[in-house]
Amino acid sequence: MKSVINKNIAIREIATLLLFFLPLFCLYPQSGDKALNITLLEKELESSTVGNKVKLLNSLSEEYLSVNPEKSKIYATNALELARILNNQDEESRALYNLGEANYFLYNYNKAINFYKLSLEIEEPKGNDTIISKILYSIGFSFYNNEKNDSAIYYTLMSAKIEKDAGRKSKLAIRYASLGNIFHSQGDYRSALIYFNKSLDIEKNNANQQNIADLYNSLGVIYYDLGSYEKALDYFLKSLQIVENLQNKQGIAIALNNIGLVYNDWGNKEKALQYYQKSLEIEEELGNKTGIADSYNNIGIIYNDWNQNEIAINYYNKAIEIYEEFRDKHGIAQAMNNIGESYFAEGNHKKALEYLMQSLEMEKTHGNKLGIAQSYNTIGDVYFKLGKHSKAIDFNNKSFQIADSLKLSSILLLNYELFYEIYFAQKNFAKALKYYKSYSMQKDSVYSQKFHNTIAEVQAKYEIDKIDKEKEVVLKEFLEKENEVKTQRTYLVIIFILMIVFGILVYYDVKSKIKANKKLQDVNREISGQKEKLTETLDELSKSEAKYKNLIENSPTGIIYIDKNGNVLEVNKKTHKILGTPNEEAFEKVNCIELPLLKEAGMSGDIVKCIETGETTSNETQYKSKWGKHVYLKYYVTPIKNRKGAVSSLIINIEDISHPKLAEIRRKQSERKYRILVENSLQAMLIVQDGKLIFANSRLKELTQYSLKELTGKDKNWLEILLHPDDFDRAINNVKVALDGKNIPTRTEYRYIRKDGKTRWIETLGSMVEYKGKQAILLVAIDVTARKESETILIESGEKLRKANAMKDKFFSIIAHDLKNPFNSILGFSNLLYEAYDNFDEKQRKTFIKNICEASESTFKLLQNLLEWSRTQTGNIEHNPKIIDISVIVNENIDIFSATADNKKIKVQSTIPFGSTVFADENMLQAVIRNLLSNAIKFTKLNGKVEITSTNSGNLLEVCIADTGVGIKPENIKRLFRIDDQYKTKGTNDEQGTGLGLILCKEFVEKNGGKIWAESEFEAGSKFKFTLPVHPID
Repeated sequence: MKSVINKNIAIREIATLLLFFLPLFCLYPQSGDKALNITLLEKELESSTVGNKVKLLNSLSEEYLSVNPEKSKIYATNALELARILNNQDEESRALYNLGEANYFLYNYNKAINFYKLSLEIEEPKGNDTIISKILYSIGFSFYNNEKNDSAIYYTLMSAKIEKDAGRKSKLAIRYASLGNIFHSQGDYRSALIYFNKSLDIEKNNANQQNIADLYNSLGVIYYDLGSYEKALDYFLKSLQIVENLQNKQGIAIALNNIGLVYNDWGNKEKALQYYQKSLEIEEELGNKTGIADSYNNIGIIYNDWNQNEIAINYYNKAIEIYEEFRDKHGIAQAMNNIGESYFAEGNHKKALEYLMQSLEMEKTHGNKLGIAQSYNTIGDVYFKLGKHSKAIDFNNKSFQIADSLKLSSILLLNYELFYEIYFAQKNFAKALKYYKSYSMQKDSVYSQKFHNTIAEVQAKYEIDKIDKEKEVVLKEFLEKENEVKTQRTYLVIIFILMIVFGILVYYDVKSKIKANKKLQDVNREISGQKEKLTETLDELSKSEAKYKNLIENSPTGIIYIDKNGNVLEVNKKTHKILGTPNEEAFEKVNCIELPLLKEAGMSGDIVKCIETGETTSNETQYKSKWGKHVYLKYYVTPIKNRKGAVSSLIINIEDISHPKLAEIRRKQSERKYRILVENSLQAMLIVQDGKLIFANSRLKELTQYSLKELTGKDKNWLEILLHPDDFDRAINNVKVALDGKNIPTRTEYRYIRKDGKTRWIETLGSMVEYKGKQAILLVAIDVTARKESETILIESGEKLRKANAMKDKFFSIIAHDLKNPFNSILGFSNLLYEAYDNFDEKQRKTFIKNICEASESTFKLLQNLLEWSRTQTGNIEHNPKIIDISVIVNENIDIFSATADNKKIKVQSTIPFGSTVFADENMLQAVIRNLLSNAIKFTKLNGKVEITSTNSGNLLEVCIADTGVGIKPENIKRLFRIDDQYKTKGTNDEQGTGLGLILCKEFVEKNGGKIWAESEFEAGSKFKFTLPVHPID
């Protein structure tokens, strides 16, 4: 149920009241009789000059503001138009501000803000900080009512800074109080407390009792929302004391309502209803509709708790009618939530959820985090009662997250209780026990013994004060009558003496006695009446005592009242049920200090300790009575002291905790069983929480040679210690993804480094678990090094087989095609010469012979490359590196290909300096230069150029063979140097190629410790570069 707590006078009302004391724009001073002021102003307006008319229009707008905002807006609009015509900036600013005020009262907050800002633009250049502060404050308040808290805070802080700098402490206190309300509405209780206390410090110095009372109440509201009922009650009582002294009925109504809330949460529904009804009577007397609506809502909650749901719903609907009139979204949301709970209690589950969901959406829109947390919890409770445990957990968890972040003790208490009930219903006793413990601790925190004593003191104070006042009245009247009687007796004595002296006055003496006797009879009758009233009062006290005795008898915990010697004075029924005693008479004969069973349980010792120290003691114990009852108990021993401070008696509260205790025992047994399984597992098991290694079984040490202490005690991350550097980032990312709630790979392989430095492989399987109330990752790991080594061997073997197949295919391709074609040319031309030699002239015969020669030369080169390549693949080629002058090798090959280059008019030149040496095998280097130079000439057009250069880079010499040929397309560059992707193309004169030359170059360059690559621009030429070491490499 959502109770409505009264928060004092609204901060907007405070701001409006302040305006009455700030004659910034007003032509006339404000008076209590608005109707008279309005009549006078309107009459003056009829005959005023144009210059004075704009001031009168603004004054009328201000007078109508709280009476008729629409009419106020009309006057302000007319004032604005006239001020702009007259170019009167002061009155223009005033009119804009009044339009902002009128729109505010008409709930048009966005329009109000725009008008305020226009007024501010005029006032800021003037530098009047009083007016600027007032406008900023009004803008902030409009944003607050428009549910834009960030903007509200910004403008209110600006106004507060101006007031602080100007030393206007009273206004600063009001700004601080406003900030407290804004922060409270958005759930920032810490900031709200800071600003309320700042405001309170100022008001205490100013001795403004009413504002102090309001701030005490506001602080009480904060602590009530946080579940700190003891502090809340203390502040409500302080507020009540001040408003009673000030005879402020509105303040009294607020304090009574809020004290009623505390009684309601404590469980004293009857007393809470009395306070609500007293508050309602005052609100109705004052005609305060919003206060009436709050009382209706709270009274409805009482009737709902008594299962009188129709009456409760009627009260809620009456409250909603008023809330809607005042556009109080927060109040509507609370009442709708309560209607939903009432419908659920009646069994109308569908309608209940409709109302609860509507209430939740309104709370979200309003940004009320406390209300949102309450709604989530209530909906979760409804789903639990409907048997939908998954939804119940989901909604209650959402509520818990908000309550935990804001430290809302009262909501956390409900969260823990609901979690306990859900998991108990699911027979998940481990979780049920965990949440029961949290619930008990939270309950002890919220409802402390000191809080119970405070509640009792408050109740006793009001009951005793009532009786004391009645006794004072009776005693006062009695003393007055007694004094009157004494006076009369004095008169009688004087008259009697006078009668003796003056016999003639006997008649008057007798008459006086008769009169005195009559008065005495009246006095006696009045005294008798007062005695009857005292008797009635004592009867009421007896009824009150009977009521509290009934509460004790029906208490959910056992209560034993003993004297300081341990003798039982009173005991309730619940005690017999918990301890298993057969009857009250048997137990009342027991001495709690001497009883062996209580001694054995340790309770007797705590009783003696409480008597000796005078302090409350508590404990948990196992108890077995002589009547066969076996239970686990939680008990509190509280001393009751006399006026001298000595312990006169004690109260023992006993709670049966057998169910959660047995659940805990079963959990520990289960834990022990699973720990044995985990420790003896063949797999390493780890628990990771917040990125830290929390638990690991002994198998982890066998795998890594590191103990858990070594991994968790180091400054470095445990993953950094274990994992191979190349796998570390991937592992960290997987942990992060898992903790963020995303799926993690079911099976993942990592390399890890043992303590002895050896690198091995593990395979992990991860899953999300809950460990000690928080999300964690459970990892199961097994060493898969043997499997990974086998896989590596298989992969390497497969790669070797693939290369062997590629080499085989290449070899047969060359034999089948590239070696065959030249022979076709040789055979064809030689047959022509042989069979028809005489038919050809000398020039033709020379051409045929030239073709045969070229084909033979091409075949020889191919065979030479093929032989060298096959020798590299079989490992039979000799490798004899030595210091070689590469310039000599290059020039030799230029000479070899000079004829070919001259035929295509290609200029070939080398700029490699003489004496440029490399450390390589000479035959292999010859093959590399020969193939690269041959290709450069082959793919260079007529009149082209081939240039060979070199550069030194440390211990490497880089050689570049650049041509101005056809170039290579980008997509084909990556196909070069590969045996498995043969790339061949004809030269510029249709020269044939095999693609084997570049493969051979790559083999020879890498064999000599270098690298080879190509750079090319299509249709612009290519550069083939390779590096070789200058000196032998160690």
